Amino acid sequence: MYIGFLEDDDFGKVLFYTRKGMRSVRMKWNKYQQLEVTMPRIPSIDEMKGILDLNRAEIKALRARVESREPAFYEGQIIPCCRYHLEISRKPKASQYYDFGFSPGRGCFFISVPQQCDIAGSAAGRALKACMKKLAHRHAAAIILPLAEDVAHEKGCTVRGFVMGRGLKKLGHCTRDRVISLSSTLMYYPEELVRYVICHELAHLKEMNHSAAFHAECNRLCGGREKELEQKLRSFPLLCC
Repeated sequence: MYIGFLEDDDFGKVLFYTRKGMRSVRMKWNKYQQLEVTMPRIPSIDEMKGILDLNRAEIKALRARVESREPAFYEGQIIPCCRYHLEISRKPKASQYYDFGFSPGRGCFFISVPQQCDIAGSAAGRALKACMKKLAHRHAAAIILPLAEDVAHEKGCTVRGFVMGRGLKKLGHCTRDRVISLSSTLMYYPEELVRYVICHELAHLKEMNHSAAFHAECNRLCGGREKELEQKLRSFPLLCC
């Protein structure tokens, strides 16, 4: 839940959020180069300022790492997907359009970039991300939903149904009617992390919160690896957003 923002001399507009069930403060730089801070409870203004002051050096180091990253895309790049991969190539003939889809012959997804395009440039980066999102919207259901059903069967969980969503920040959601929504973005995560997100939502069938009982159930479904997989999920370099 969005709380509000503070203007900071070092970091500019800092956005604050709260999420029930959290056990620690989490910070990240979003795609708009704004600092986001998520806290276990709604803080006072002084607490917000205190969090920034206490972690100022760490936040600056995090920003430096983000700013120093190499271009996300390049010609010949192969991006792993859940059970497939995505290949980025340059079109053999002059064209102003991006082509994308699934190639049965190669058994992979592809995006073909116009010849004159600077693949590492910001304009191409935005176009490639848009293509990746469209690919996910079209194909994720065929990949993710059968996997989710398999995981639910493996874990002995009864679900009313799985549906496909389009969230970027929220990868999964379980309703009180026992319907689980999974983001199409999961197509670009490794299968191990997709299974973790599914197990996280399956745990909500018993505990509709993020209490200690929920984490115990989630950890059981994950084979004792909840914390490890959560950390991997949070640090995974997702390229389509």
